[in-house]
Amino acid sequence: ALDPLNAEAYLWAARRVKFEPLITRKTILRANDYAQRGLRRYPNDWRFYMEIGFNLYFEYPNVALDSVDEERARSTAIENFEIAASLPGAVIDPNFITDLHMRDNKTDMALMYAYELYFNASPDEREQLKRRVAMIEREAAEKLAKLEANWKGHFSYIPLRLASMLGDPIQDGTRSTP
Repeated sequence: ALDPLNAEAYLWAARRVKFEPLITRKTILRANDYAQRGLRRYPNDWRFYMEIGFNLYFEYPNVALDSVDEERARSTAIENFEIAASLPGAVIDPNFITDLHMRDNKTDMALMYAYELYFNASPDEREQLKRRVAMIEREAAEKLAKLEANWKGHFSYIPLRLASMLGDPIQDGTRSTP
């Protein structure tokens, strides 16, 4: 009975279901069902992916059937967080995605998402990402700092994400690529 033209109705339903006195596996699955219905209608709305991810990562472990069920839910949650972070208008700190991968000891994935999300992050988020990446690989943090300095010094008139693809400025008739 939800208004199919109102994304907020789906989000409200997905969140309202969890106001029950006891959150059970059935409650989480029902909440995610409303969020998935919203996704079918609004596939580019990052909030639905975030809602599903939150439910599976933070709520579901308390009601999982077993460790395999819990791990499957955690993996699906991270996938939803990643999709949410990649969609236009998403308000998700990239450090959150990187940290999730670091907690699972998936350093390659943590680095990949740090690089991918770095260029759309705020200045404060970029500094935190550099510190977090330095814990994994010092050279990676230095490379991010170099890319940003190159942008500020030579390409500040274009978005940082595009500048990262250009490489170093032309010097002596040659250009190095990233």
